[in-house]
Amino acid sequence: MHKIYLSQKFIFACSFLLVASCLLFIPKVTEAGRLKEISIWEGLSEQPLIGYGLVSGLQKTGDSRNSLYTRKAVHNLLKNMKLFVPESRSMYAKNVASVIVTTNLPSLHRKGTKIDIKVSSIGDAKSLEQGILLPTSLVGLDGKTYAIAQGPLIIDRDRTVTGYILDGAIVESVTKSTIENKDTLSLLLNRPDFVSSVRIQDVINEKFGTTIASAVDGGHVRIAVPEEYKDKIAGFIVAIDTLEVVLDREEKISIDRITGVVTSGISSKIQPVALNYRELKIEVTAETTVKDFIDMINTMGVDQEDIIAILKSLKSSGAIESEIVII
Repeated sequence: MHKIYLSQKFIFACSFLLVASCLLFIPKVTEAGRLKEISIWEGLSEQPLIGYGLVSGLQKTGDSRNSLYTRKAVHNLLKNMKLFVPESRSMYAKNVASVIVTTNLPSLHRKGTKIDIKVSSIGDAKSLEQGILLPTSLVGLDGKTYAIAQGPLIIDRDRTVTGYILDGAIVESVTKSTIENKDTLSLLLNRPDFVSSVRIQDVINEKFGTTIASAVDGGHVRIAVPEEYKDKIAGFIVAIDTLEVVLDREEKISIDRITGVVTSGISSKIQPVALNYRELKIEVTAETTVKDFIDMINTMGVDQEDIIAILKSLKSSGAIESEIVII
């Protein structure tokens, strides 16, 4: 059985034995950021939009004749254009694909502005490469059309049945902001945390020299608009958004599901543990970092899929306290 052995005192390697040094355990990380990057004003949230559309111009990589909804959609499209073509199994030759189009509409966008969109196949198309999205209505949860999308797709190299279009949708309708003409505003943290919420409260009060901010809970800070800003809400929001605060967060280990590369959290610690995984016997006798651990098992020729599985096993055993996220 292959063996991975980690010790604090020395480092050596032989055919089936590895040893590594370690660092002190640090369960949390500090992170400084502007408030506009770590929070959002209540009433200015994005609205999700969705639509069903057709991608044309494919080179026989589109939906097969078994995709009944695609055949029906093509027939209806031609019918709406006054082209009365009989609906049949031979009305197209795999050059069309049914797709779902999604995006988020920021509340500050106005009619005529453009937003990015994502496109994904819902049929049995093999690829959307070189495809063009035909005009597609994007609706909100209320069933109202808020944007029209169309244009040539940019395809993800690793996922050829998904893609996106930069500035691919034109906003046709907007929702009115509820943040105007208010005496009290609410700031919502993107990642709720009581310590961070109180720190934001203190930074705002220090900035304005008075108690205008109050941390309601870990994800909500209520702010009273000062008298001098009653008619200058935009200026007040800018003054708040540009403030910096040091956050207190649990570090997360993020792993790319395709490459297996750890994109963040490499300084997270692994506690002493012993476990078996397939032909590997893993023994960690002192705290070490995720980075050092991965560097060592890479020398054993362990593939990326197994590395992810091993990290999950360490998490399940309690040796890793940080959250593991597959992206």
